[in-house]
Amino acid sequence: MIIRKKIVYLVLPIILVLVIHGSQTSNEFTGYFKSNNIKNSSDAMIISIDKSSYKQGQTINFTGKALDHYNEASRINIQIIDPSKNIVANFNSLLNRFGIFSGTFDIPTTYSDGKYILDAKYQGDLKEKPLSLKITISNITKEVTYVNIPYGAFSESSKIDFDPSVVDVQQGTIVSWKNNDITTHTIFSGKINADGTLSLDNLFKNTYLAPGNEIKMSPAPGKYNYFCKLHPWLNGIIVVEKSSDAVSKTSSKTSLISKSFPISNSTMHAIWKERKDLQKLYPEVARGNMIYMTKWATSTGWNQDKRLSPLIPPGKVPAYLNSVLQSIWKERKDLQKLYPEVAKGNLVHLTKWAISTGWTQYDSLSVLAPQTKISKNA
Repeated sequence: MIIRKKIVYLVLPIILVLVIHGSQTSNEFTGYFKSNNIKNSSDAMIISIDKSSYKQGQTINFTGKALDHYNEASRINIQIIDPSKNIVANFNSLLNRFGIFSGTFDIPTTYSDGKYILDAKYQGDLKEKPLSLKITISNITKEVTYVNIPYGAFSESSKIDFDPSVVDVQQGTIVSWKNNDITTHTIFSGKINADGTLSLDNLFKNTYLAPGNEIKMSPAPGKYNYFCKLHPWLNGIIVVEKSSDAVSKTSSKTSLISKSFPISNSTMHAIWKERKDLQKLYPEVARGNMIYMTKWATSTGWNQDKRLSPLIPPGKVPAYLNSVLQSIWKERKDLQKLYPEVAKGNLVHLTKWAISTGWTQYDSLSVLAPQTKISKNA
């Protein structure tokens, strides 16, 4: 009996310790705090948001934690300050028993584009030091210009360059390179000297771009010569013009596309380079004259190339989507029942469905979305 009592006396404290530790661990797990990537901190607190760029109507998700001497239900005061330094929002978030706070803020559609600041102040902070996070609010979608690394670029004998080899864009444009070759390439700014040596200026660089991969950059205004270090015969030029310096040249015989035209000059030039028929019809494109090329794009080209989708007239479906529509029809019993004539090649009513409803259901039909709408699958 004496031995059993000793065992009980020894075991009970261990059990109590385990129960207390388990309770503490449970509380710690319940109150586990993980901040977002965009964050700022001080001795008193941490605050973070889900991203740094938003559009009007989107929601800012924020979370944070008081680090010391906090009380449950203490307040965190949050302010949104606009580009003119005006306070456009002022609200509070409460701490829970772990010192954690979180919440959301719906950005009004009336907010103007620009750089905003999210300020947060913990009322229990004796130093009253606010934490600030920079936020960009803008509905402007950046234009993307695509540069292709063609198949065969690995061979010097192929005499292939980046396609297009010369890109002329406005400030803020995203330049996207895609490697369509069968080997790895690189992108380094600089030039190849006459003696074959390389001079890097390090204005931008990409270490390795594997086959099928893509890299995007938005260079500052300037002129950039660049090349592949692994295949130095592969080179190109990017000219980035300042937005404020952009001048409409549509009245010139060698005009570029006007700013109101929704397709970039480099995209039009890339399409022209791919097609011998267009090169024969519009040789002036080689000199930068896009007048007749843009007329072709507006009248006919939209029906042939997906890159010209912004030019699709209302109520029209480009011919290159016919095979996509037929494939969708074959997958869906409801469409087969509604439009049996598709089996005979009649797509009239199916295209009406695509324009009115189909684009909301299939990413492959997203080019048919009205300018004022956003596809559910976007």
